[in-house]
Amino acid sequence: MRSFVRILMPLLGLAALILVLANSSAQDPQKGKDGPNIKGGLPDKEMPKADQPKLNWPTQFDTLTLDDWIKRLDSKDPSTRNAAVRVIPQFGPAAKKAIDKLISLMSDPDNSVKIGALLACTTYPYEDPKLVEKTVIKLNSLLKNNDEAVRFQAALACTRLGQAAKSCIPAICSEYVLNCSTSYEVRAAGAIALGQIAYEDQNKKEPDLLFAQAVSALAHRLSDPAYAVRLASIEALMITGAPKDITGGAARLLMTTLVDRTRNEKDEVVKMWVRVCSMRFDRNQITTENISGIGINLKTADDHLQLQAAKALGCMGPVAKSQVPALIECMKAAGERKSLYVLVMCMFALAQMGADAGPALPDIEKYLNHENPIVKDQAKKSMDLINAAKVKKN
Repeated sequence: MRSFVRILMPLLGLAALILVLANSSAQDPQKGKDGPNIKGGLPDKEMPKADQPKLNWPTQFDTLTLDDWIKRLDSKDPSTRNAAVRVIPQFGPAAKKAIDKLISLMSDPDNSVKIGALLACTTYPYEDPKLVEKTVIKLNSLLKNNDEAVRFQAALACTRLGQAAKSCIPAICSEYVLNCSTSYEVRAAGAIALGQIAYEDQNKKEPDLLFAQAVSALAHRLSDPAYAVRLASIEALMITGAPKDITGGAARLLMTTLVDRTRNEKDEVVKMWVRVCSMRFDRNQITTENISGIGINLKTADDHLQLQAAKALGCMGPVAKSQVPALIECMKAAGERKSLYVLVMCMFALAQMGADAGPALPDIEKYLNHENPIVKDQAKKSMDLINAAKVKKN
């Protein structure tokens, strides 16, 4: 299994399952220049494509050719079938001729084979829409499997397939996954999946019922007893957004729930992101109380809370400019105690504030020659962004 993943991951560049809140430096198009900058670019950790290693795919594995391994998919021995399922993807693009058989093994009576085929068919890259459709049909069935482990893996598979798995939303929102009463991990996996597959079809004149169903289901999970589920749900909502029809039932439920969670949520990290989410979806929620409710965590002695607060404020952008002084103080303190994660995130957040972060420039400049390349790179990016904003403002 380890070798299977090691070979496929560089090819696919799979995204992280949680905390994918922002991928570009553009302002949130739903809210305009004064809205929370939900999509502000977080520090980049991905390897540039030009630097990614080229793969030399094997022609044999354990002295057997690809065709030999494909024949083993028909073995009566489940251990032989499972070995073939896990080895075949290692042959790279040539293994595409085995996809049809691998898809059929997603219904194998043996769970080990079933899960192995599930991993192969939702991780190995193929673009034939008919094959993708066949895979999603099988996936829908696995989301209702009696075995929790199978349902868990099926939910993660939906995350990998992304929007191609949108038809799986009803199964994910059911008692089998998002409302599974016996496993918080299954519920969390379901919430993460919805964050990747639920989107509102802008071409539809009538309400997108699947999207509305996903938003409503995630709103209900914001009061889940498990912290992991609540956090996964709020992160998913940050990605999916709210229904464009703010008078619709799903949107009303979402906003009512968000306001309630700002009062009753006990975990500070979840509460911070609930505040950000509510401000993104309703401009009336962009209040001093909500913004300072996030910024106050910059003054705690908890590095994790400081990190999350800085990230949240950065994603909000200029609407959180009142927190620039607190971010500067937090950055200074993090630098003194060498808490590099917090330091970098404070610099990132300040960069999103634009010209209003000008007072931070002297302190950021100190890190332009830092020994840590990530700190050094973020310092340069932040200074460039702030200076550019100052020039534009003048």
